[in-house]
Amino acid sequence: MGALGTPYRLPFAGKPSTLSPMAQPSVVQHMHLQGVYSLLDDLQAGFLLVDPEGQIVHTSYWLRRLLPRRATKGACVELLGTALYQELCAPVLRGESAGERWRDAELEGRDEVTVQISVRSTQVEFADGRCGALLSLHDVSSEVGLHKQNKALLEKQKQINASLRKEIAKQLREHEDDISQLNEILQIAPSIFASFMAEAGSAIAQVESVIRDGPTPDNLSSTLRELHTLKGNSRSLGLNFIGGRAHSVEDLLLQLKSETLEKGRHHLGDLADLVEDLRRAKNRASFVRSRLRNAAPQTNIDMQLHLVLDQAHTALQGALQHTSSDSPAFAALAEAAEKVRSSSRIKLQELFEFLKAAAVKVSQGLVADCPVVDTHGGELTISPTTYAALASALPHLVRNAVCHGIESAEERLDAGKAALGLINIEASEVDGLLRICISDDGRGIDADKLKAIAAEQGLPEPTSPDELAAILLSPGVSTSDEVDQDKGRGMGSTAANEAIVDLGGTIAVESAPARGTTFTICVPLD
Repeated sequence: MGALGTPYRLPFAGKPSTLSPMAQPSVVQHMHLQGVYSLLDDLQAGFLLVDPEGQIVHTSYWLRRLLPRRATKGACVELLGTALYQELCAPVLRGESAGERWRDAELEGRDEVTVQISVRSTQVEFADGRCGALLSLHDVSSEVGLHKQNKALLEKQKQINASLRKEIAKQLREHEDDISQLNEILQIAPSIFASFMAEAGSAIAQVESVIRDGPTPDNLSSTLRELHTLKGNSRSLGLNFIGGRAHSVEDLLLQLKSETLEKGRHHLGDLADLVEDLRRAKNRASFVRSRLRNAAPQTNIDMQLHLVLDQAHTALQGALQHTSSDSPAFAALAEAAEKVRSSSRIKLQELFEFLKAAAVKVSQGLVADCPVVDTHGGELTISPTTYAALASALPHLVRNAVCHGIESAEERLDAGKAALGLINIEASEVDGLLRICISDDGRGIDADKLKAIAAEQGLPEPTSPDELAAILLSPGVSTSDEVDQDKGRGMGSTAANEAIVDLGGTIAVESAPARGTTFTICVPLD
């Protein structure tokens, strides 16, 4: 430790005091103490000399310009604060430390401006052998300000980079979508595509109502069913870029359903982003389809035209009711109504082709052989309304048969069955009703698992096939042990059941272990 040369006497607490020599005695040993103070004043730093009692003996001029006048007098603890004083000064004054440790701190400067400083203490010895402290303070406010500014700029740069990455990713997705749409949309019949677009628009509107009105148990349940149907039909048509986005929306809706209402509202912004992404995919599919319309073979009437003709038929029927049968116009109106009705009808074969494609797509996703799909009764015609409802309901049942019912080729061979499974779809007219049976020759429904599910949900134990069917068609019930994008959420059967009930129809289930399952749908044949 240095000293201040030959001890100088200095009035201190009523007693003479001296300072020991400094590190360079040849420079300061013959200087008067005031000369030392002047030297310190000329340096571009602030210095405090603190006596053994912790009182400020001297403050350099530079520091007096930086701090309020009251701060450079009296006890050092009042200037530094208790914590910093105990860390830097107290050990030095007790002789326990030589100091030399730099610390960052804040001081109240002139005009109530906060000053960022870096400070250290050095032990000095007074004439009576007691220790004082020499504190060196450096104003680093400009450095701290620059650091904060740089940090803010770096944070802003990160945000800009994140936005750029997001925009680039969006552009890449759109270009990838264009390529996939060219390959997939060409194979979709116009009527099927029009029905799917209407279904997608309805599902998006449902989600938007959740965002607008806030999530409730009722609107979440109905919206989840629509999203599940949209997701399944997207994959059935090979429109995986739409199905994947629908799956993401469905995931977030399920999360909202499991959380409290207040907590769930925090996710509505994320939900809006996902819905916008889904809408963008839907709109681009429509755009690509419109560009391909002239190139693609038009073997089917557009679904929109079917709907217009159906509305025209309804209007003609209303006119007939107000026209006397004796009127010359009656026969003409009746003939026109029948022609319009005939033109508005859609053959079931169109829907059957869609169901065959659905089975193929699901099998590809499962990396399994596609079962044989036989159809009968495709020549029957139905109204656009009935067609739209069946196009929403029946794909769920076909996908369930592929995912849950049909065993693997190895299992089937071990059970003495043909390696390929069979799904039979048959339509017929019975007493003014359209009757459609979808059956498979798979493993059948696991009745024990359904009974266990009923017990978990606090439902009475099912004792008849109808009661088992009611559980299978209930929301959230699935016999799958795992959840993926094609199965496991227990929404497919429920969505199918609700679509049929909305038509005024019924759905029944029959199943036998190792022999398969049959869904029988009956709806009014309008």
